[in-house]
Amino acid sequence: MRRFFIVLAFALLASCSALVDLDDAGKEQGKASPVAVGFEAYVNRATKAGQTGDLTTDILKTTGFGVLGYASNGIPFNERLTPDFMYNQPVTCPAGVWTYEPVKYWPNEENDRVSFFAYAPFVEVTPSTGLVTADGESGILAMSHYLAEGDPQVWYRTTLTPGKDVDLCWGLPFLNQAKQHTNERLQFEFHHALSQLNVQIDADMDVASQTTTRIYVRSVTFTGFMTQGTLNLNSTGEPIWDDISGKERPRREPVTITDGRIDGEEGRTGAVDVNEKLARLNPLIIQTKPYDAMEIDGVKETAANLFDKADATVPVLVVPLAGTPMSVTIVYDVETVDNSLGLLSDGVTHGLSIENRITRQILLDNGDPLSLEAGKKYVIKLHLGLTSVQFKASVSEWTNGGSADIG
Repeated sequence: MRRFFIVLAFALLASCSALVDLDDAGKEQGKASPVAVGFEAYVNRATKAGQTGDLTTDILKTTGFGVLGYASNGIPFNERLTPDFMYNQPVTCPAGVWTYEPVKYWPNEENDRVSFFAYAPFVEVTPSTGLVTADGESGILAMSHYLAEGDPQVWYRTTLTPGKDVDLCWGLPFLNQAKQHTNERLQFEFHHALSQLNVQIDADMDVASQTTTRIYVRSVTFTGFMTQGTLNLNSTGEPIWDDISGKERPRREPVTITDGRIDGEEGRTGAVDVNEKLARLNPLIIQTKPYDAMEIDGVKETAANLFDKADATVPVLVVPLAGTPMSVTIVYDVETVDNSLGLLSDGVTHGLSIENRITRQILLDNGDPLSLEAGKKYVIKLHLGLTSVQFKASVSEWTNGGSADIG
């Protein structure tokens, strides 16, 4: 296959808001005119700018997106091809113009085809390994390297910290594209590959208002999502998530968040640091200091964010497991001061501690189990009492869509 890749230092590409025709000036008689590959992009179901964790079209213009291009000679895209046309090509929109360098041109032969895949936001990687060049343990970790055959993949991990997670989108791919005309652009439609999950927790007023009784969360276990996975960019419908190894379907293992306690030494003088580990639970609802430390309220009547001291309504981003029913198991202690009894979990205060462990599957109003979907946001409220836990959830599109209450 003969390819004509003419690289120019500067070229006028499409405006971020409108299509712009490119001139055919310089066309030699009897020869095909070189046509630059141009891109445009927008985020499907974009939200209001500035909302935590959301990648909007406006933000996309700043962060840019990455493109992988696979060239083939008259054959469809297949598992033996590599990204030999473009590899993690950054495309940005400075000054209102979508642009990238070096500019690539369409192959001129009639049977030549190029397939394009995209993800956002763009990250720098080392081509030979696919590993991100910046240090970090969350967000986009890596992608398939430049010699990897078949569908391109992106490795991702969440933090489960409200307001700290990086949104991840993939562009609907363009497969087996022939040479375009000068006024045609490949416009990527980006979709959110993650779900927003806001978990709030509160307690019965008659329990939360007691000065001698407090409720501390020990652990919360979820089914229905993962905290890490591998996104396959070759999808025209729902996102395709693999296990973090990138070689198999997700194992659908439960996600458990604990308070980090090991031996009941929390708060005691000389206790080792590991006993104070917060493990992504809100430090205000777990036992990390002596019972009489006023800054540790435990679970109160006012709703708190399960994951951190952030505002109760700030979500985390998770990898949804489509088709996997959502359930929650919560383990919590109800502790009451009583000087005639043994020590509570802080190892200092005397009293009574009762451990509660309750599991609930979250059902829709019609009785069907709730399964998380990409591009939607969910609110789950955990209401704790002395003998029961109540779950209430709502779900909407990433934009202002409808909602459903779950009892």
